[in-house]
Amino acid sequence: MLTRKLFAVLMLLLSPALINGIVAGTPVGTFSVVNHGTVTDTRPYETAIANADMESFRYQNQRCTITFDNGVQIELLSATEMQQAGHNINILDYKTADMNGWTQPVFHLNADGTLSAMYTKPNLKQSTQVSH
Repeated sequence: MLTRKLFAVLMLLLSPALINGIVAGTPVGTFSVVNHGTVTDTRPYETAIANADMESFRYQNQRCTITFDNGVQIELLSATEMQQAGHNINILDYKTADMNGWTQPVFHLNADGTLSAMYTKPNLKQSTQVSH
């Protein structure tokens, strides 16, 4: 009896994830290496991208290049290209372009296979003219 109740509670908790699907990482086939930088084997980089959720860096209608501190570059397909390839996504969940003054982070592949993003402070200075 307790087992059935536990099963029912677990199903209630998991049902939104089962209905919407569980996004774990970046879908394979939605990115490709475009520059090997200083490394000969890019497989660890591809695995790290596949295991990380890089969707916040993906754009609606243009590709985005992820750059690592050693020159490796990986290009993410646009959300439009993903949808055309059959991925069930909502294009409106993706940004159209980087915000003004925003600079993409430079990534680092950690020894444990995870990624670190290194951000730089954007230059927000704007020239203003004062008329007299």
